Amino acid sequence: MALNLLRQNNGKSRIVLLTAGIILLLLCAVPVFTSSTVDQSQKDNKAITSLMISATQFKQMAHNDYAVALLTLATPRGMAQLNEIDLALWSPEQSQAGWQLFFDGGMQIYSLGNITSPLIGYYNPYSDTVLITKWQAHDEIYKISDAELIQADWLHRQSNELSVIPRWLRKEGSLPLALGISVAETTAAFETVFSSKETEQWRQQLSVLNNDSLKSLNYHAAALTLNDHLINQLNYQQPNTDTMATVQRITGEIVTAAINGTIKNLLPYADKTPQNTVQRLRQLPPQWFASLSVRYAIETNTGSLVFLSPNQGANSLAIYLEGTGNRLRVRRFDLVDYQHIYTQLYPDSRYSR
Repeated sequence: MALNLLRQNNGKSRIVLLTAGIILLLLCAVPVFTSSTVDQSQKDNKAITSLMISATQFKQMAHNDYAVALLTLATPRGMAQLNEIDLALWSPEQSQAGWQLFFDGGMQIYSLGNITSPLIGYYNPYSDTVLITKWQAHDEIYKISDAELIQADWLHRQSNELSVIPRWLRKEGSLPLALGISVAETTAAFETVFSSKETEQWRQQLSVLNNDSLKSLNYHAAALTLNDHLINQLNYQQPNTDTMATVQRITGEIVTAAINGTIKNLLPYADKTPQNTVQRLRQLPPQWFASLSVRYAIETNTGSLVFLSPNQGANSLAIYLEGTGNRLRVRRFDLVDYQHIYTQLYPDSRYSR
């Protein structure tokens, strides 16, 4: 399935091709069951299930009340680390709104090679930041025992890039394509950096976690990136231009139509939408559209691009609106499915099979 995806660059548009899918970030190996390993495998499966439940609960709780999430699912050391991150990134007035935005549309990346000290990365692709959490079992409930929030650039050890601009906004070509590639690259980098043998001494794998100056630089840069994301959301929710006000209105109308099962009536007007995307949009249930929220909106001098995704962040819907002011027209929809991008870029990964 090829998607034509659009990126604005200096007021001009360029088209590229992308094949789409959904990225599944449950990164655990399939256990091998033999007479000598079945008991251990069953124990590991039980532990993994417990970990998944705790990790999902933490995301949901932190989205609603960060302080309660820490009290419930963090050890004293983990709580201290998470509080340090909170103070470094946000003012008290911004804290809960900032964490809510961070966890919205984010995804979880797992390194489960060492089940006694697994790592889970909460990754927000729009701000391109990762909350790395180390977990330990406490009375059959996993809790966070250590944590750090970094810009995703630190995971890409083959690159010398470090910027307050998210990785996907720095790439050439299409913005939706860049978003999908950024997700795939960061997932692969997380897997590589925190391999099965490295989770116990995970802080030793990244220079930023072993240098106070770099750590301070990281927090300042991450704070700028996350606050820019907050500002982007504010500009969409409380638009100060006619264009963005129209974008907000039309986006709401599109989502409402999709929830009501009438998106098919809009598709003929979005005449730049690839036919395979048209077919998929017709097949998606209204419940999927009901789960969408706007995560990022970009206004240019030729049109606007809006990204929506579910809270679990499994994929994104991009809507391109051509024109400016109150003279906007929906020209195309793009479904950015992360899994296929990942498997195309990393076909030999065990997580692609």
